Amino acid sequence: PAAQILAHSALVATLFVGAMALQSAFDELWPLYRTDLGFDDALLARASSIGSCSVQDVEGLLLAAIERSDASMNVRGVSAAALLLEALPAELNMCEVVAEVLTRLRKPEVFEDLKLDLPRLQDDLSEVETVLSLNGKTRRLRVLVVRDGFSPDTPTARALHEVAEVRIPGSSYVAETGNEDEQGRGEHEVVESLRSHLQSRPVDLVVAQSRGCRLVAEHLVGGTSPCWAGPVLALSPAGQWGRVLMESPASAVLVAASGNDVIELSGHHAVLELADIEELRQTVSNKNGRSLVFDEQRHQLDWGETIGKLLHEAIMLDILLMFPP
Repeated sequence: PAAQILAHSALVATLFVGAMALQSAFDELWPLYRTDLGFDDALLARASSIGSCSVQDVEGLLLAAIERSDASMNVRGVSAAALLLEALPAELNMCEVVAEVLTRLRKPEVFEDLKLDLPRLQDDLSEVETVLSLNGKTRRLRVLVVRDGFSPDTPTARALHEVAEVRIPGSSYVAETGNEDEQGRGEHEVVESLRSHLQSRPVDLVVAQSRGCRLVAEHLVGGTSPCWAGPVLALSPAGQWGRVLMESPASAVLVAASGNDVIELSGHHAVLELADIEELRQTVSNKNGRSLVFDEQRHQLDWGETIGKLLHEAIMLDILLMFPP
């Protein structure tokens, strides 16, 4: 009897530690995910430290995560929780556990009660399914965005989160000091974060805007040790960097520019000349997998209302190269 009591106590302690470990991991990861500062390394470290995880643990995690969000960036806690569940050790069989949790939460009497306080519950549960590829769900595009020249709290960023899994790794130095000097410490940290993410996580598309296009050209698809040869979406690229990207080894490149980017058209984001637009057109005509979207009448920097279409067009360029009609 004493041995049975000890074994039962050990089991209870293990389950309690598992629940606490999972919730504690999420509590640590959520602010890192929200700001995208050091999230990848922290995710790997915390996920590998969790040795047990029950149905109740996962249910508690998801319900807690669904209540976390940052409306200014359209970032949701359930997305971070899904990535944590995905990263847990394979021997925990998380897909089976999560599938059981989703079934429980979707029971009509449970779902209707929860939905009173959690109006986005259906969307959030679907997000978990897509990240873990459950119930035949197709995973959304995994998009890596260069933060230089692209703010995470813009309408473009918020719209991106609606249509894709988005990561925008930043620099803790820039977050602390606001110093974004070219070739400085902050830029170096951003580049290292991007390269590390590309080397350790699946990515479908790289997106950059304005001066961020230079970082893609110099450090991701080019430079002394390129680490990305997939498709690139370049929004309002500054100077020659749109053309440089089009001439790079990237599998597909879509450049989107507008009248707002052109000096001669009195654009507020005047980083291109009409001659640059003509060079881009020539490059498109001479190289496969390249496309230019130029809206001369458009006079705003934000691409929020068209970003979903641009993502689709950039990916289709890549697919058509692999599977020509």
